[in-house]
Amino acid sequence: MSEERKQMMKLFGAEIIEVAPHDFKGAIELRNQMVAKGCWSPNQFENPLNIECHYETTATEIHKQLSKKNLSWGAFVSGAGTGGTIMGIQKYINEKNLATQLVFMKPLEKEHGIQGVGDGADYLFDKDLATHIAEIKTVDAIKKSKTLSKELGIPVGISGAANVLAAEWYERNHLAYEKTVTILCDRGERYMSNNA
Repeated sequence: MSEERKQMMKLFGAEIIEVAPHDFKGAIELRNQMVAKGCWSPNQFENPLNIECHYETTATEIHKQLSKKNLSWGAFVSGAGTGGTIMGIQKYINEKNLATQLVFMKPLEKEHGIQGVGDGADYLFDKDLATHIAEIKTVDAIKKSKTLSKELGIPVGISGAANVLAAEWYERNHLAYEKTVTILCDRGERYMSNNA
């Protein structure tokens, strides 16, 4: 995790207990040990309400906004941290019988710097439901986060920038019809030490 993310957690009173870099499995094991000793966890990596939340809110909001403008939803592009967002969207697309492509953004490198996604297991996400997979390099996502931040005037995080790169890849390489939607799922000020 970036220093900024650790500092933000400390601001809210958290004690940071670190595992080795890129050891997400070890972090989950440590969490499980702590829960067994009485700590609380929202279990976002296993909790089906994570999917329901994005089905009820995120997917519904996207569809309503497009429908108000008489636009069709051609594709949804996203990485997977817990997998809740992309699975909530997929459930909505499926239940509404939409012809929307589901594009999975995944870091190209095994040990990457696109924090918040691609930690190995993708947990709630069923990769078989993706219609396309776009692999993004960390260096390209960092560069894109800087470019988007300047262009948009808002600090765009690394995984959000990777999603934009994956959406651009999809539109360049596939028969894209109507609107391709992605999500800027983090803020750039959390990664300033990574973006120098």
